[in-house]
Amino acid sequence: RVLTDQFKTCTVRKRYVALVGGNLGEVGADLEVDTKLRVVSTSRTFKTFVSPKGVPARTTFSPVARAAVAGHPATLVVCALYTGRTHQIRAHAAHLGHPLLGDAKYGGRRLKAAP
Repeated sequence: RVLTDQFKTCTVRKRYVALVGGNLGEVGADLEVDTKLRVVSTSRTFKTFVSPKGVPARTTFSPVARAAVAGHPATLVVCALYTGRTHQIRAHAAHLGHPLLGDAKYGGRRLKAAP
C-alpha cells in the first residue's frame, strides 16, 4: 500500500546506474537535464527526442567514476529520474552528447564482445 501511494503521488525515487561514452561532467558534480521529450514512431520502430512539442522530463546525471572501455573514455553515472518517460535516460544522455555505451539506436558506440 505504501509503495502504491508513492507512485500515485510521484514520490518514488528511481535511480539507475549507466555507462556513458566520453567524459561527462566532473565526478561528484550533478548535471541536471530538464527538457521536453517526444516519442516519434515509424512503421517499424520508435525513438524519443528532445523537442519543444514534447512532455516535461527531468533527469539528474551524477558522475561517479571514469573508465576506459575498449580503449575509449567512458563515465559511470547514477541517473535519477523525476519523471518516467519512454527512453528518458537514453534520450537525455544522447542530448548531452554522451549516449549510453552500446546503445547504437541513440548514437552510442557499438561494443564488441570479449573473445
